Amino acid sequence: MESISTAHLDQLEKTYVLEALKRTDGNQTSAADLLKMSVRSLRHLLDKHGIPRIDRTDARTNARDCRKLRAAAQLILIHVAGPKTFDEES
Repeated sequence: MESISTAHLDQLEKTYVLEALKRTDGNQTSAADLLKMSVRSLRHLLDKHGIPRIDRTDARTNARDCRKLRAAAQLILIHVAGPKTFDEES
């Protein structure tokens, strides 16, 4: 009986952590604040429940790379189609 209630509590704990991360768009500091715990405690729960951590450095790098790709695509379009805007009628 004890293992059933422990499993239930673990699932409930995991659900709360995931919901907090969802409400804070994955921001661990804000999620920890929402759950009234330290970031270190939240990270322990992430590890305990096998929830992958999002490295903010990687997220910033990915966003920067996306901006570079978007800029490169615009340059290619300008080169191919000429320097007209997309709103202009032909």
